[in-house]
Amino acid sequence: MPVPRSLRSRPAAALAGVLLLALLLAIPLPAGPSGSAPPRHTAPRPSATSLPDGGAMHTLRVTGVVTPNAVPSLDWDGMGVFQVTGVNPNLVAGEGAAMVSDSLYKTIVLFGGRGAAGLNNLTLQVSQVTGRWKNITTPIAPSPRANMSFADDASGRLAVLFGGTTDPLSGRSDNSTWVFWYGNRSWENVTHRIAPPARESAAFAIDPQARVGLLEGGWDPDFVSGGSTGSVTWNDTWLLNLTTFDWTEVLTQRAPTPMFGSAMAFDPIQGEFLMFGGCNAACTNAVVALNLTRGVWETLTPPIGSQVPAPGGGSDFLWSPYANATVMFGGFGPTTSAFASYNSTFVFEPLTHLWTYIQGFSDPFPRYAAAATWLSANGCPGLFLAGGSSAFYGPPPDLWFLDPNPDTGVGCNVWGNDQVGNFSGNGTGCNGNGTLVVVVSDNTSHTPIANASVSLTGACGPKSGVTDRAGMDVLTHVPLTVEAVKVTAVDYHSGGSVVNVTANYTVNRTGPVPPPLRVNLTPLPSLRLRTFGESLANPHSPLGAVAITMDDSVILGNTSALGYLNQSAVSTTAGRLTFGVFKAGYSSPEFVTTLPYTGIIWVNLTLQAAGILRVEVRLAGGLRAVPTATGRIVPVDPGSPGGPVGFVVNQTGQFSVFLSIGNYTVSAQAPGYTSNRTIAPVFHPWVSTTVVVLNLTPDQGYNVTVQVLDILTHRPIDNATVEVGDSYTRSTDAQGWANFSNVRPPGGFGVLASAAGYAANESFVALDPTHPRVSLTIDLTPLACVPPGCTQPATKIVKPFGLLPTTSESLVFLLAAPGMLLGASVVYAWYLRRRTAVATP
Repeated sequence: MPVPRSLRSRPAAALAGVLLLALLLAIPLPAGPSGSAPPRHTAPRPSATSLPDGGAMHTLRVTGVVTPNAVPSLDWDGMGVFQVTGVNPNLVAGEGAAMVSDSLYKTIVLFGGRGAAGLNNLTLQVSQVTGRWKNITTPIAPSPRANMSFADDASGRLAVLFGGTTDPLSGRSDNSTWVFWYGNRSWENVTHRIAPPARESAAFAIDPQARVGLLEGGWDPDFVSGGSTGSVTWNDTWLLNLTTFDWTEVLTQRAPTPMFGSAMAFDPIQGEFLMFGGCNAACTNAVVALNLTRGVWETLTPPIGSQVPAPGGGSDFLWSPYANATVMFGGFGPTTSAFASYNSTFVFEPLTHLWTYIQGFSDPFPRYAAAATWLSANGCPGLFLAGGSSAFYGPPPDLWFLDPNPDTGVGCNVWGNDQVGNFSGNGTGCNGNGTLVVVVSDNTSHTPIANASVSLTGACGPKSGVTDRAGMDVLTHVPLTVEAVKVTAVDYHSGGSVVNVTANYTVNRTGPVPPPLRVNLTPLPSLRLRTFGESLANPHSPLGAVAITMDDSVILGNTSALGYLNQSAVSTTAGRLTFGVFKAGYSSPEFVTTLPYTGIIWVNLTLQAAGILRVEVRLAGGLRAVPTATGRIVPVDPGSPGGPVGFVVNQTGQFSVFLSIGNYTVSAQAPGYTSNRTIAPVFHPWVSTTVVVLNLTPDQGYNVTVQVLDILTHRPIDNATVEVGDSYTRSTDAQGWANFSNVRPPGGFGVLASAAGYAANESFVALDPTHPRVSLTIDLTPLACVPPGCTQPATKIVKPFGLLPTTSESLVFLLAAPGMLLGASVVYAWYLRRRTAVATP
């Protein structure tokens, strides 16, 4: 029952207040800096004057002047400007471009960025060996963008790209995930429904052993929430599975302050992700580490008084296997009124937490958001740097290389422009008498590898040799310098090492042979392919003579009679491979898999055979066959194999043919019959029997007799017009009859009758061989009479029902009613008396 407002207003208000208070108490308060997971922080979009001078949280403040700890083992070499034929230098390697490299394919990939001409989505590749560039941009690729997260898997098969800004004016960002496959130089969109929110300038790195990528922070200047637009800076942490490409948000302890422009590298020695710098309301120069097993972000504090980089973001921060440390260059940071670009170079050692400043003779110009990657397969390990924010203002972008000093390999001729070595062998230290023993073995079976090629490159030019049956090659007169050794063998991945040749064994004196350099080569992967056929006669059996291709370009060959095709060693390691098959009359399935670095992979492919399409031609209205019928089966799909098929049915009215999957139309005709065809295309699948039934009707005329009558008098109507279908019209005779003959083809016809002074009427007839003659009657209703010239027929007037009687009827009712009631009372009294008398004993 509703409560009056005056009685329920106060208790209801009190109850509402109690419920509201309980709801507020139930909502958890946001965690502060000491909480295990600080909230995502929203802040205004920073401008050139929005950041004050000074440090930030986790920032080591340095007072006084600290003498740089110069490291002479690395120096910068200028490599000129970027030039690629057919590529606009105003686009490439601008602010926010990204670069990755791999050792397996010895290539470098440069993508995107914002140059003076705007954003681009160019994909450019350069060889680590030759230093030659080429444009490999494909139609399927990420849209133009900058400041995306880009990292590669050290196994050398793929690189992952996430997010980035797609509109510098509005600040709109993206959250798509793309994979670049090194083997076939192609992009693949692997974006899933669950993914990190859109952002740019996020820190990202990959752990190749665990096959995961880690993303942290970043910002979205054009974040939309609840219908309003603002700026959001993130400190969430996401994990990417490099097998399924699924993103998972992970909750970590002591998460860093929300930042953008942080840089991340993976330390394979400690098994930790290292993140440097970043900005929001202020900037930091802290290095924080995350071990996924512990799930805790830890700040790696440098020794007191040591030189550290300035707080900032947009730096390049990469792991160097040459130094077993991270190398940092450039970035931006705040001053009293604006941002400033940096060009300092540091090396950070995770074990000691020590920063070491690299003093070069000619460093790159200050910049931030430059594309950089560490090269390890070029014969001259070092950091390759391209463009950056400086390219946005002054194209074409410049190229730099941070390499060893002094240089150790001829590869530095390409990358450092140092012109290392004397290929005549007459330079200083090139007349050495050192001996280098190289032993090459199989990495899996540990057996010697004979006929392996051994090449030696260093400051004094190349040397080469071939291993014997014991897998050994002895190189003499080797200079006593650091040399790079490369070993190649058939059916094996190439391998090598860098070695410092010793002098304790020479050709001029006897002595112990120095310890050999052992190089283990990993066998190339092997393929075991088998094809099976699935037909109506045999559900599953080996199928031979099947052509097999890989990635639509490599023809592997045909399978044997038992369906086998074996490849003992496959030189391609293109990541995801697609195997396709072809055999006439069979389906062409595909099998997508990832080729392992080594080992055996089995691929089974089942081909489905053509099914049977059976046509049955019958007499319409019965089961009797039409044995003389002919027809055509025509494929509807463009490019269908075989083309049209003409047929003649047998004595039972049937025809069967093996056909591939597709849509078909079927038509049939026979002398003396009307032709017929399927109304819609018939779908015929693989390994199935499809039956198409076509009914033929005799090609003959049919008789229709119609009589037209007056519906009131049932008299014939003379000179009425009768129409059968759209082609036949007759007038009725004096008896109302209209006769039609030779009506065709069989089927349904509407019959319309009309006459002057009558409303038209319509009926329907069905004509087929079982009903060659049809007779029907159509009644017409006269129209209303319009004077003069006609007489309106008399009609009986029916008085409507009245609720109250008329005056005369009231008088009769008043006189008759009392008499009727008295008579009824007498009869009822007599009935009761008689009933009582009968019941008395």
